[in-house]
Amino acid sequence: MKRISILAVLGALFFSPLALAAETETEPASEEDDEFDFLSEGDAAAAERANKAIDGDDFDAFELEDEDEFAAFGETKAPPVKAQKAVPLVGAALSDHFPLSIVRTLPNAVVVELPVVIGTRAEVSSDYWLVGEVFVDGKKVGESRQLVMASSLSDASVTTYLKVLAPVSAQQGQVEVQVSQIVDGKTNKLFGRKAQFRI
Repeated sequence: MKRISILAVLGALFFSPLALAAETETEPASEEDDEFDFLSEGDAAAAERANKAIDGDDFDAFELEDEDEFAAFGETKAPPVKAQKAVPLVGAALSDHFPLSIVRTLPNAVVVELPVVIGTRAEVSSDYWLVGEVFVDGKKVGESRQLVMASSLSDASVTTYLKVLAPVSAQQGQVEVQVSQIVDGKTNKLFGRKAQFRI
């Protein structure tokens, strides 16, 4: 009797894990398993959208409804730059073609910029200094000098930019840039441009 009961106990111990494993394998997926199916479905949908976007011509990784959301705090968007008028390049060197621009205002200064057409290699026979003297309300406050070397020019016309920080003492007024050329120590006055500023 004891032998039979011991064999029965051993048999139960041996076969019970197998029975449990079989039940586990044949048991249908529970609702808890279905609960996370959206993760794999989401990955598949994202991959499909990415493939379509890459195949398309208008792929944009950052399609923003409002780009201003990404501007730095306190930063203002610069106004769109207006295209300058086309300049006849032949014979245009060192002539008055462009307006004087106030490109930045600071608490006690303004930054002014004036494009000047230098010309082509054929139009420049010798090296010279291009000088921009800056006046605020008639008083000279600064100067910009650029060395123009004939050997560094190309066959295409070249434009340079006279850019100067001009200190100001008033909230508004007039800034002027007088452009001249210095060749072999001799100064040739070329032209001047004015602009109104307001801080």
